[in-house]
Amino acid sequence: MGLKPGDVVVGVLVGAHETKVRPAIVIASATYLAERPDAVVGILTTKLPKPPGTTDHVLVDRRSAGLRAESCFRAYVLTAPLKWGTGKWPG
Repeated sequence: MGLKPGDVVVGVLVGAHETKVRPAIVIASATYLAERPDAVVGILTTKLPKPPGTTDHVLVDRRSAGLRAESCFRAYVLTAPLKWGTGKWPG
């Protein structure tokens, strides 16, 4: 079973200030995911901006995504290879 748009994955990801294990949300289309060995993701952060920018989105139902703390989607987009079906980055 592969990933789908909206899935939350966890892995070692490069951020604006540091590289660390962090959650991200899959923003690639289903077609992209079916044809490519990677996924397009946007970083999720617990450092909520005050006030949120126009491209920031505070998650309303973080618990259903398996997130422990209040989180915000930031328009910091990247791609990385995936182990399909595991929801986790390799490494």
